[in-house]
Amino acid sequence: MKPNELPEVFSRNLKAARQRAGMSQRKLAEITGCSFASVCRWETGRESPNLTTIVKLAEGLQVPPEALLTNFGFEMLQPISA
Repeated sequence: MKPNELPEVFSRNLKAARQRAGMSQRKLAEITGCSFASVCRWETGRESPNLTTIVKLAEGLQVPPEALLTNFGFEMLQPISA
């Protein structure tokens, strides 16, 4: 993956992980302490979160952070156990 592809990969994987978890954007924002507007901007690729926030998002979605950051196919990654 090229560095300039990361925002697109992240936004696609974030949305897929959230939907797979059966969670709304508002609920994800609530459980991670992020704003609803930020979650919307991240999913559309208009902005990218910092690394600390990516870890919080992954924890909230119960997936490893690399599930949000890699191009290996989100559906192949299993949720992490609590």
